[in-house]
Amino acid sequence: ELMWRLHEMGAPLDVSVDGGSTPLMSAVYFEKETEVKQLLAKGLDADYATARGDSPLSIAASKGNSRLAKLLVEHGATLGPRGKRGDTPLHRAARFRRFETAFFLVKEAKAPVDTLNRKGDTPLLEAARAGSTQIVELLIQNGADINHRNPQGMTPFLEAADSAALRTLQALHRAGADIHATDEHGDGALEIARWGHDVERVRDWLHTIGLKTAPTHVEGREEGVHDSHENPKYHD
Repeated sequence: ELMWRLHEMGAPLDVSVDGGSTPLMSAVYFEKETEVKQLLAKGLDADYATARGDSPLSIAASKGNSRLAKLLVEHGATLGPRGKRGDTPLHRAARFRRFETAFFLVKEAKAPVDTLNRKGDTPLLEAARAGSTQIVELLIQNGADINHRNPQGMTPFLEAADSAALRTLQALHRAGADIHATDEHGDGALEIARWGHDVERVRDWLHTIGLKTAPTHVEGREEGVHDSHENPKYHD
């Protein structure tokens, strides 16, 4: 309401503070669909992005709001990497386990599935890390590289092992993922699968598909201490 009063007094709507959020981005963040439509009708840039890479579409993808994502794409929001992090909206949807939005981006908006961000991660790596089996299967079915390795040597299978995401591991295995992949330290899935509430079941299953027992301690990976990931590890 304040925004519209200021606009009636002559204040521009399409402004940001120090390269930060615009009114359109704020409206998307708070999922105010009516305001988003009004701002787009006023001609606000649906494709604006901050230096960090936040854009109206990336925010909608992170929030899992498919309706707003579709509206923004219809008004010119692009699907490519943005800002310092180089994330695409599909990276964001995968990271935050937003299946419906990922489905829209892949199937309707035709977002590329193998774009790399600045860390060298694909959306499939993000989905495997998050333990989102649905998004993993969606991306594989639409041509994602199942064995892509990022600069740390992590593949989707290794990321799922790191997150102790059993169903995600099983989905990747069914789809033909390389179960013998190793990271930059030479650690395989059994060495990496050392934490998480389901880790014992994960390790038992890894044994059943032919992986050998990992050593008790591996250089650079102390048991009980794991790499920090930005997303919580909830598994489908």
